[in-house]
Amino acid sequence: MILGLALLICGFIASFNYLQSKYPVLKDISGIIEKAMDVVAWITVFVGVWKFFGPDYSVKETLPTPFIGDLIPSVLAVCAGLITNNGILNIFNMNEEKRKSFLENLEKFRIPVGFAAMGAGFIHIIAGGSPLI
Repeated sequence: MILGLALLICGFIASFNYLQSKYPVLKDISGIIEKAMDVVAWITVFVGVWKFFGPDYSVKETLPTPFIGDLIPSVLAVCAGLITNNGILNIFNMNEEKRKSFLENLEKFRIPVGFAAMGAGFIHIIAGGSPLI
């Protein structure tokens, strides 16, 4: 549930510029989006990493507990968070050239990652807890 909400919100923020160009009425909430952008990105990256490495206890007891849970939604959460807030990369020991190259490559996928994150978040909320085996 938390991962689904984080994906929905961060996916919306990641693709907000595109959505704003298609729907000008969204300009009214652009101030709110800009204020919440950094916090939402950090939370989404944290939840993505947490759900990726944390054991998934929602799987039925007859199945083994997987070590890596929610692979695709977790990767989308981390990517959407990194796209939304470029400052997150400052915690890693990367030189400026590599960081800039990584962000340029990631920025190319801003819109697809944003929409994929929203879709995965929606699916995660609707069908959460059911293992996809």
